Amino acid sequence: MSKFNFWPLTIILMLVFAIVAAVLTIKKAVNNPVQESNLFLANYHIADKNINQILDSQIEFEKKYDLDISKLKFNEKEIFGNISILENGKMIDSDFDIIITRPTSTEFDTNVKNPNIKFEIPKLGRWNIYIKSEVKNLIGYFYLELDTRKPEEILVLNPFISHKRVERIQLEKEKRIQELLD
Repeated sequence: MSKFNFWPLTIILMLVFAIVAAVLTIKKAVNNPVQESNLFLANYHIADKNINQILDSQIEFEKKYDLDISKLKFNEKEIFGNISILENGKMIDSDFDIIITRPTSTEFDTNVKNPNIKFEIPKLGRWNIYIKSEVKNLIGYFYLELDTRKPEEILVLNPFISHKRVERIQLEKEKRIQELLD
């Protein structure tokens, strides 16, 4: 009576499984391409090449000007209102480039060139608004994140600081305020 050896069959099955897994991975990757970020309203090659100028301009912009989104409203169906740039509390003229997009897709990308925004939201969920404002050769970049499932929340995020760092800074501020109140 001879014993059947399973090792060759196991090796062949492992090779077939590896090939099938590789083919499925490649098919999935091709069907779901990488979505480029719109953070600086330029592709990442240009942003990477010019990051020092972008950072210098942002620092100078933030020293002189403020973004006012107090008149920007949204609900589950639309984003509407206007944004403006303030200098010492007074509205000034500025050029805007705005992209309204979903975080994981470029399917709904909408470009807006003026500060008066009227955008009908085709799908509930998270939306990003990337803003590039130019005043007197200074360019400022802003990033708003909103969730149409929670209309009371608009997060104004600094594009140069990670979300985790923003959360940590907010917790530190709350802790200092609580210490002052105690």
